[in-house]
Amino acid sequence: MLDCFYRLIAACSLLILCHCCIISDFVLNINWQL
Repeated sequence: MLDCFYRLIAACSLLILCHCCIISDFVLNINWQL
C-alpha cells in the first residue's frame, strides 16, 4: 500500500517537474522573440 503511494508521489513530482521545465522553455522562447 505505502509502496504504491510513494510511486504515485514520485510520478506526480516528475510530472510537475517536467511541466515546470516546459513552462520555463516556453517563457524563454517568448523572451528571445521580444
